[in-house]
Amino acid sequence: MFKMGGWLIVGQLGFLLFTKIDLIIINRMLGATASGQYGVIQQWGNLIRSLIAVLSGVIAPVILIFYSQGKRESVYSYSLLGVKGTGILLALTCGVLCGLSEPLLQVWISEEYGILSRLLQITLAPLTVNLAVLPLFSINKAHNAVKIPGIVTVLAGTINVVLAYYALKIGLGLEGVVYASAIMLTLKNVLFTPLYTMSIIQMKINSVYFALFKSTLLFGFVWFLTYVLAKFWIDTITWGSLVVTAVIVLVLSAPISLFLVFNLKERHTLINYTSSLIKQRIK
Repeated sequence: MFKMGGWLIVGQLGFLLFTKIDLIIINRMLGATASGQYGVIQQWGNLIRSLIAVLSGVIAPVILIFYSQGKRESVYSYSLLGVKGTGILLALTCGVLCGLSEPLLQVWISEEYGILSRLLQITLAPLTVNLAVLPLFSINKAHNAVKIPGIVTVLAGTINVVLAYYALKIGLGLEGVVYASAIMLTLKNVLFTPLYTMSIIQMKINSVYFALFKSTLLFGFVWFLTYVLAKFWIDTITWGSLVVTAVIVLVLSAPISLFLVFNLKERHTLINYTSSLIKQRIK
């Protein structure tokens, strides 16, 4: 347990290299104004990370129970269900925020911050797949296979810091830093994590990547739909108009997402699980 805890700490160190050090580098090389702009944009990414971390925390105990019972197939199917559900939530959330990025920043902060809409988009877009794999991390913990992921996370985080530094050095600005982070996090979470986790439980990886592909398609659809509605429907930018636009998009997209991402069996599982949760709350 001590060794496992130590490697989990190493993994968290790598996570800090991905999410915190870049702000220090920006402040050092570009000044307080640029770091303030970057920090404002990163608030949305940090908020989404926190929400997905909570959701993954709900999924993790069930995966650990299945593992303790020796139900390898159940561990796989429930983890895949978690990846799909997380992917849908991310696609809907990030798609709406990307589609409303410019008016959102104008209403939330000021008109001048609308020019940072592209920075917000390239910050949020990769999260659709990079955070969707978080339910798979529970499999690593269940099998006490956290050493290699911890080392890979620190290495990837270190490379991210180096890339961010050189991106600023050659004049790529804030977008260069975000691109560096997106590239390294995608290589770690989308390439390494599924391959490593599926090798542990000896399951095929096709379904995981297919689920991520569907989430990406859904994200693109939601982004496009939100952008079109915001462009041609919103006359006066207010919090009310943004909320109404977001609600319309979610109402239209949610049913499509359920049929696009989940198969019939998984939809029944979700309905039964949701019904049981509602009944428990009522009691």
